[in-house]
Amino acid sequence: MKAESAKINDSMHALDVKRRDIDDEMKSLRKEVQEKKQELTDKVDGLLVTGVRNLTGNVQEMSTIVQSLVTQTSKELDILKDMVFKTVLTNEGGGYDSNTGRFTASVAGVFMFTVQYCSYTSKWAFPEIVHEGRPLQRSGHFETAEAVCASMQAFAKVAIRDKVWVRACSAYSTSDIYSEEIRRWNSFAGLLIRV
Repeated sequence: MKAESAKINDSMHALDVKRRDIDDEMKSLRKEVQEKKQELTDKVDGLLVTGVRNLTGNVQEMSTIVQSLVTQTSKELDILKDMVFKTVLTNEGGGYDSNTGRFTASVAGVFMFTVQYCSYTSKWAFPEIVHEGRPLQRSGHFETAEAVCASMQAFAKVAIRDKVWVRACSAYSTSDIYSEEIRRWNSFAGLLIRV
């Protein structure tokens, strides 16, 4: 019986040692989990701060990507000739080049482009809005009674450095664009709708 009691005591002692080892290991694992949790929390917080900063930057940049450009000159445009709007009313972000008539996107996103054009009496005007050489929208207008203005819009998903412009598109004749300071302006505008 003494031998059995010694065995039980030895087993109890071994179990007690094992329990302490497990407790120590559990404490160590809890500490490690807490450290990893804190590390993950710090990373998530950092990503959130960066994301908010980027979103704020994008929203601020959105407000600077509004283009509103106006020409006040009359012109006969040959087929596929670009319309260049020389008089710039607004060019936030500097995307419009008044030498080439082309808008270059400084940020990727969905844009709305709009054109108002005026044709001479008894003359055709055939403008189109072009994105990287591909037509987005075309129009044609002819009026016999008086010079009138028409407009068109197009929406496009535009990448950074993509170009959008307006050109004459008819394969049959020139486009006769008319303007007068008092009441008829030709205009081209681009507006960032969504990043």
